[in-house]
Formats: sequence, structure tokens, C-alpha cells
Amino acid sequence: MWTRESLGLRNTARLSSSVAFDGLLLGGVVIADLVKPETSQVVQMLHHMGLRVALVTGDNRRTAHALAEEVGIPAHEVYAELLPSHKKNKVSSLQEAGQMVAMVGDGINDSPALAQADVGIAIGTGTDVAVEAADIVLVKDNLMDVVAAVDLSKRTVRRIRLNFLWAVVYNLVGIPLAAGVFVPLGLVLQPWMASIAMAFSSVSVVCNSLLLKCYRKPRPSDIAASQTTSLGGGPLYSSLSPSSPARPRLPTRVLRWFGFDMLANHFQPRHSDRDPIILVDK
Repeated sequence: MWTRESLGLRNTARLSSSVAFDGLLLGGVVIADLVKPETSQVVQMLHHMGLRVALVTGDNRRTAHALAEEVGIPAHEVYAELLPSHKKNKVSSLQEAGQMVAMVGDGINDSPALAQADVGIAIGTGTDVAVEAADIVLVKDNLMDVVAAVDLSKRTVRRIRLNFLWAVVYNLVGIPLAAGVFVPLGLVLQPWMASIAMAFSSVSVVCNSLLLKCYRKPRPSDIAASQTTSLGGGPLYSSLSPSSPARPRLPTRVLRWFGFDMLANHFQPRHSDRDPIILVDK
């Protein structure tokens, strides 16, 4: 009888079945899930963005670990043989541990986890139930859009915070000037100057926000470029590491608040267990 070892399927993500008739072995059938060609690149890019990536699946452990090894997901981030309710419970347990969880899926069995996650991301070509339960729907059947969605959301939040900072600083200077606090110093704000200053404040914020229209999706080549770029001899990006200081230092927290993750990674080269985690169902 044919075995997985004889077929060369040992420690692979392929399933083998034997075909027999009347006690006579006629042949074998090999069944495998096709991995999207961009999957390994997507996992690598998410890791370099400071995100943990885990695989949750209903398949057996051997298949799950083989797939994870193929795409670059660490073995300790693989959760196999899970029912839909188990996936939802896994998301809940991660959230109770203080982690922000995003779930990527496309099937009916992913719907409970998609609804439970802080951010549910559904593939547009998936089932209608999954699409309804998700917060974000990717129109194209391309996992690179997951990276684009995360990157674009970070850039949007960065713009919001920069606009907020600019408005606060602008008003802290402009309001005392308009109130005549600096008159003894000879600084007087005329009415026409105040009108121009007010208009400039609004226009600058709008123009800064419109720069998002120039957004370009990250490409795999950006990883190689980031690995060769350094600040003070340290890489801008660092690989995922399960161990790190429990609380980031002040420069790291300030930079991350304004969305400058690359600079923040320079001050804290290792990522924490509390970093956002993305669960992917194969």
C-alpha cells in the first residue's frame, strides 16, 4: 500500500488517498490546497510592518504547519483543527490579552471570527456571509491588498494626528497674537492679516489631507530597500521577535502615536507580544 513517505509527501501540506477496487490497489490521489503566489511576500511585509501573523484553520496540524512553513509563519503562531466557534474564541482570548486583532477570511466558517475581531477583512470573492460580517472587503482576490489596507489606514491616522498637532500649534500662536498679547513687543495683527491667517490654517490642513491621493501601494521591493536603509547603523525595520521590553520607551510611543513606525522601530528594534496580530484563515 502507498504511504505518504513513499509518495514523497512526508511533512507536506498535501493529502494522499488510495484508490482500490475489489481488494486491488489501482492508484493514489494527491489533494492539495493551492497557496496564492503572493502569500509569502504578504506575510514578510506584514512582519516588517511590526505585525504578528498567525494561521487559524480547520485542517489537521501537519497540513497547517506545512503551509505555515511554506509562507513564513512561525510554528508557534499556527492554530489548527479549529471549528468556527473555536476561531471566535481564539480571537476573544487574544483580545483579552490586550492585543488588537485583525482577521482575514473568506468562508462561512470565518464569519464568527470576522465579527469578533477588532477589524474583520473579507476577500471580495468569498461568501456573502463573510462579506457581511467583515469591516473591510477587498474587492480583488489579492492578498497584497491586506498590506495596502493596513498601510493606508496607518497613513490616514498619521495625517489626522499631524493635522491635529498643526492646528493646536497654529492656534496657540495665533490666538494670543490676535488678542494683542504681543502688542508691547510691536506685533499687531491687522484684521486683513487675521483673515489670511484663518484661511491659511484651513487650506493647509485640507492640502495635507489631499496628499493621501498620491498614495502608492507598498511593493515587495520596499522590504529590500528598508533592510538596507539605516539610522545610526540600525535597520529601520526589524524582524518579528516574540520577546521584547514590556513597555516601549517614550520616543517610541510618541513616534508611533504620530504614525512614524519606521522611526519607532529604530528606537525599539524588537516587537512586543502585545503588537497587533493578524489572523489568516488559509
